[in-house]
Amino acid sequence: MRLRKINSRIVHAVGYDPAYLLLEVRFRISKKIYGFLNVPKQVYDDFMKARSKGQFFNYYIKNNYTFIEIKEPAH
Repeated sequence: MRLRKINSRIVHAVGYDPAYLLLEVRFRISKKIYGFLNVPKQVYDDFMKARSKGQFFNYYIKNNYTFIEIKEPAH
């Protein structure tokens, strides 16, 4: 999935796959990518519109969806 950079102190980039309801988030400091499962498109849309992506993530996504760490392929 292609991640798109966003303006946030916490989140570096995000991607969304509506077919799988999968939200991928790359964090700025750790550089790790996590996939959040079964995230409705409306939540993704609201996330992208939020003034503070970090606050939105912490309040609406972080503890509300199951997540997995996504390992990037070695280059």
